[in-house]
Amino acid sequence: MVIPSSGFIDQRLDTVQTLPFQPLGDMLDTDIVIGRSSDDRYRAGMGWASKKGHKDVKLSLFRQQTVGEGLDGLWLASLQGEFTPDALAQTFDFTGELALAAQSSSSQRTLGGSGIRLNLARKPANGFSYSLALSQFSQDFHPYGSVVNAGERRAAAKLGFTPWADTKITAGADYIFRAWDGDTPCDEYRTGLSFSSIVFTYLSAKLETSAQRALDCTAASSAGDIDSWALTLSENAWTGWDINLVAEVSQKRLPFTQEQRTKSHYRVSGEQDLRLGPHWASFRPEVSLQTVTDTSVERRLQTGLVMDIETPMQNITLYLGYESLTGSGGSLDDSAGKIQLDYRLDFDA
Repeated sequence: MVIPSSGFIDQRLDTVQTLPFQPLGDMLDTDIVIGRSSDDRYRAGMGWASKKGHKDVKLSLFRQQTVGEGLDGLWLASLQGEFTPDALAQTFDFTGELALAAQSSSSQRTLGGSGIRLNLARKPANGFSYSLALSQFSQDFHPYGSVVNAGERRAAAKLGFTPWADTKITAGADYIFRAWDGDTPCDEYRTGLSFSSIVFTYLSAKLETSAQRALDCTAASSAGDIDSWALTLSENAWTGWDINLVAEVSQKRLPFTQEQRTKSHYRVSGEQDLRLGPHWASFRPEVSLQTVTDTSVERRLQTGLVMDIETPMQNITLYLGYESLTGSGGSLDDSAGKIQLDYRLDFDA
């Protein structure tokens, strides 16, 4: 099925009606599609797809409309696909997309814009893989539900290495030029490194670090300098439980003032399947502690217990939790319990 969509657009639709339409026979796969999302946004249009060897091309033309906005709406055309030459198809993947957006009323945020992205990826060989992605979006590119930032140019590179089985090292660099066609341009770069491996027979570990730096940015357009790391330990065989221990720490320095803010989050969770008569249930306890430190200290302690019971037609979820919030100097002291019961009935119409 060809869904008139775009890699730049949120593709989640709750209901979709498709009508196959083949005016050109088997030359192109063609569909007429009408879809609706949960926020009363409708999408209707046509999509054409053609695949020949390693060439996979899709053209989409559609309109998005939100209930309650009269005749205001968005037209979007997208050409996307894989364009890898046959001689390189065994080693590389080359994909791209070009999209043009136009709004049908001046009451909308902007009149329209354009976006383009290119991605080159080398398939894993001898433990190595890498990719390079380039994208550019105009300041007026604001499709509904867009997953990109308008007025942005970006170049991202990633390198992966698998030295031995169950172990992977990934390094990445990301350069972003914001508001490139606006009055207050701002550029920043991000770097990241991750390492995951099996530590013991039943224990796996993943360590991630990242750094973000802003260059030539005003205070309003800069998020500041951010350094962070995260460690995750997982075990799912020795104890019979799926156990996860997560530690995350980030330090943020605000632009100009260089005021430092530290956030830490430590979480322990587990999951166990239980047999309740003819049905299965899952049992998930969790404890987490979040701390934010700047000019004061704020701590949030959360404990919770979730039980799921699922049958072929029903799903019951029970949550029992407790939360305590405290601040330095007694300025913040609050606690509360929570009980939540969710029930879902699934049936074939």
